[in-house]
Amino acid sequence: MSDAITLLQVSFEHNSIPAKFRLALDPRHPESKAIGAGLTQRKLYMSHTSDALMGALQVGDVFLDVGAGAGWFSLLASVRVGAEGRVVACETRPEESLALARNLMVNPGLPVASLPWSLEEAQAGQGIDDLIPLLPLPKPPRVLRIAAGGGEARVLAGATRLFDVKPPAHVLVEIDRAALEKRGSSEAQIRGFFNARSYETWLVNQDGRDICGGESIKRLPNGYYIEQVSRFQILFSHTKG
Repeated sequence: MSDAITLLQVSFEHNSIPAKFRLALDPRHPESKAIGAGLTQRKLYMSHTSDALMGALQVGDVFLDVGAGAGWFSLLASVRVGAEGRVVACETRPEESLALARNLMVNPGLPVASLPWSLEEAQAGQGIDDLIPLLPLPKPPRVLRIAAGGGEARVLAGATRLFDVKPPAHVLVEIDRAALEKRGSSEAQIRGFFNARSYETWLVNQDGRDICGGESIKRLPNGYYIEQVSRFQILFSHTKG
């Protein structure tokens, strides 16, 4: 198998909205490899999560991607929000930062900016509430994605001003119970943050394993926890969204 980076053109429609961008896929990078494997079968990477994100976004939105990885979701968001919107992709892990940089480099016309911030260090002045005033954004983020490897609670702790003043309409959060426990947090803590702020909780289905009864997303009542998997995506939607 070649270790050469492959440049791939991605083109599809989501609810009649065309999406086109390019990917620089490194077969040595796990996420890039998974993205490429799906696209060769004409399937979007994490298709249900991709669909949930595209459905949450609107033209002109500001989208903040915390733990952007190789940038798949940032690129998806950029074609959805259009030239009037903004996407900020935050990533600090070296391999993921390199993969992200490559993918943004081959898409110079898209409204995406990358920042080497984890947004977990609110006490050090490096939280979401510290970042937003420093950026030339037309408005606060309307949609967030947080995949912080167990540090999601710390990211949210640094965003209380945003959630109290202008709560995002939708927040897509990766739940990894083992990673959360390792970092001294829990799924219950994450969900409690959003429940206290009038958000509804939606479980996002997984490719290859149906955890939503055939639906792409399924409402999760307060206090109900799924048993089939320990790593999954939740979409929190504000009731006044």
